[in-house]
Amino acid sequence: YQEKLLGRSRVYRFIPYPGTDFYINPGKYGLKIFHYYWEGWVRRSSVSVCEQEDFKAKDVGDMYEQLLRTALENEMINQ
Repeated sequence: YQEKLLGRSRVYRFIPYPGTDFYINPGKYGLKIFHYYWEGWVRRSSVSVCEQEDFKAKDVGDMYEQLLRTALENEMINQ
């Protein structure tokens, strides 16, 4: 943003959609999928549908909130 190389961006939570290798082989990626009711999975949700062994759902949520605060402080997003 500072160098004006990017005017807009979006950040979404990772979702291991059905049919992907992440969904089929979660252990291969160190993923723990909380439930398989994928119709209820939403990218813009504040609730994670999975976590990694070394990046827990709470950590993801904390980082996402920090990202939003930083973006607001630097006027990178509209409220």
